[in-house]
Amino acid sequence: MMESPVVELLETEYRRVWDRFYDEFTFRPSTSSFKWPAIKEPVASVTWSLAALDDDPEYDPYQMGSPALLVSPGAARL
Repeated sequence: MMESPVVELLETEYRRVWDRFYDEFTFRPSTSSFKWPAIKEPVASVTWSLAALDDDPEYDPYQMGSPALLVSPGAARL
């Protein structure tokens, strides 16, 4: 039997992780496009479109590890 890839964090660790994320990426969650981007990306970061994957008949966007599951719907496209 496989072990679950998800581990629930204790409240103190959960807070510590999110506090660090807010600090390091200047996280500003919002549903308003006027407030995007919601994070300050590190200098070496790159964003690209995954739209070409839609043309691949073998591509399953719901497969575990799929890039589509790793990118938010509002992600910037190049």
